[in-house]
Formats: sequence, C-alpha cells, structure tokens
Amino acid sequence: MTDTASAYVEIDRAQQLYDLGRAPEALEVVSRILAGKPDDAEALRLAALCLSAVGRQDEAVSTARAAVAADPDSEHGRRVLSHMHYKRGEFRLAATIALEATRLAPNEWRGHMLLARCVCHFDPRRAIAPAELSRELGPDSPDTHFACALTYQAVGREQDARAAYLRVLELNPQHAMALNNLAVLDRSAHRWSRALRGFRRALSSDPHQELARRNIDSILLSRIWRLTWLSVLAVDAVDAIAPVLGGFGQRILGSVLAALLLAGPAYTAWSARRAVGSYGWRFFRMDRRVHLCVALLTAAMLFITLGTIVQLFRITDQYSAISFLVTLLLWAVSAQVRTMTRKSAPRVE
Repeated sequence: MTDTASAYVEIDRAQQLYDLGRAPEALEVVSRILAGKPDDAEALRLAALCLSAVGRQDEAVSTARAAVAADPDSEHGRRVLSHMHYKRGEFRLAATIALEATRLAPNEWRGHMLLARCVCHFDPRRAIAPAELSRELGPDSPDTHFACALTYQAVGREQDARAAYLRVLELNPQHAMALNNLAVLDRSAHRWSRALRGFRRALSSDPHQELARRNIDSILLSRIWRLTWLSVLAVDAVDAIAPVLGGFGQRILGSVLAALLLAGPAYTAWSARRAVGSYGWRFFRMDRRVHLCVALLTAAMLFITLGTIVQLFRITDQYSAISFLVTLLLWAVSAQVRTMTRKSAPRVE
C-alpha cells in the first residue's frame, strides 16, 4: 500500500472515531498523519474538529486556518474555519467566512446553513434567506430545517418555528436541541407541564445537555417564586383584613389562606413529579433557592396560623409593624429569586 493510500485509510479511521464521539482517539490518529504530511488539508480539517471537540479552541482555529492555507479552493475548509469561530462566539467573522464558502460551492447546503446560523445571532431577519435556501438544497437534512426554525423563532414567527422543529423531529426523533427549543416555545405560551416534559425528553435524548437541565431548573424555580409571592399577598391580606374582623372571622380568613399556601407547594411538587420524574424531587431537595423560598413560605404560614387561627397574638394596628417587616422580607427575597430566575431563563441555541 502506498503512503498516500495508507494516509487515506488512516484519515477514514480517524473520521469514524470522530463520528463515534471518540475525538481524543481520532486526534491521536490524525496527529500521526500530520507528523508525516503536515500540509495535508483533509487531515488538518479533521484535526481542527477534534481539537474543538476536546476543548482546545485556540489550537482548533489555528489548525483550521492552516487547512485553508493548504487548500485555498476548498469550501469544506472554510466551513470548518467558520465553525471554529462560531464556537468561540465570533459570529460576524464566522459569517464572513461562511459566505466565502457559499461562493465557492453555491449548491452545497451546509455552507448556507452555517451562514444562517451565524447571521441569526446578530441579524435574524437576514438569516432567513440562507436558511431557507439551505432547506431547498438539503430538504432531507434535519440541520437545514433546524436552521430555519432558529431564524423563525428569533424573529417571532413561532408557528413557523414549531412546524420546522417538528419536521426536524420527523427526520431525527432524538434531536435534543429541537426538543429543547420546542419546549421553549411551550414555555412562552405558558404551557408549563408540556414544556417540562419537552425539556425532560431533550435531557433523555442527550444526558450531557446542560441547556435542557437549566431550563427545567428555571421553570421549577419560577413556579416556586410564584408561591413565594402568594405568601406575600397572603400576609398583606392578613394585615389589611384581620384587624376589622372578629375572632371567628380571623380564623376563617387564616384557614383559607393557610389552605392556599399548603395547596400551592403540594400541587407544584405533584406536577413536577409527573412532568420530569425524580429529577424534580432532586431539584427541590438540593437547590438552595428552593430551600429559601420554602423557608419564607413556612414563615408566612406560621405568621398567619399563629395570628389568625391559633390567635397567639392579635392582628391589630399595634402589630402592623410586624406584618410590614414580614411582608418586606418576603418581597425582598422573592424579588431576588425572580432575578435569579431571569438569569437562568430558557434559551435556544
């Protein structure tokens, strides 16, 4: 076997390893090829992908540039280089390089798809044309439909985005990002349980996908946050209404509010268990923000129970300062939880 034929065999073996998710092993094979042929463009392109997969992004970029220098007319080389810059968040530069790739091979759907993904990050409306062109050129690829879905979602065309994501899942039922982003659309429509199930499916499809995990956490936390605000309103109601009621009226008021404060967490825990299984319980047990909210709910419950049902103290004007302080504490902490919820709000990729 000639050296050239042997190199092709080794590159094919490295590609198979990379496709199986064994990037470190693929990198070892391709490194041996480059030791003998440092200007082999195909080996350089594959090496760049492997380096990126193992987290060595700067080396991946420099290797991809070497691949372009070794084969300046290669559309594939420019796509690889564009992808490396995309992964570093350099979307405008990545878009410029992807545009060069489309000019070298105008009928290759991958270049137009990559261009759309890059442009979508800074000008979503301009990304629609290359996304739809990539879909025309590659109608059987889930990647082209996914690119269209991303651009539609970015410009607010949610029904078109949903249809495109569903088409992705017809072609690849285990497409984790399509499952995640469909669930984001459900969350936007306030279909909480359906969104949780969608994020759970995405996480089951790809257990390493942190985005779906953060999205589940965000929904569960936002529901706990709403319960914390309910406790704020309950304490306010006690402060406003209890002083004008008699003892029996205060017990009725306290019983109703206590029942609401008990039913809220119970329903939230039940629905979370139904939607995401044991993951919901683990989140409730381990997340400190949830513990803080539960502590505040408990404090509100005790204040209402002792003041209106047990009537250990009377809710009168002289106790309004206590009520005010409890309300202020609940408001301040629930606002902080809301801020944390926004920071971890569901996203698309």
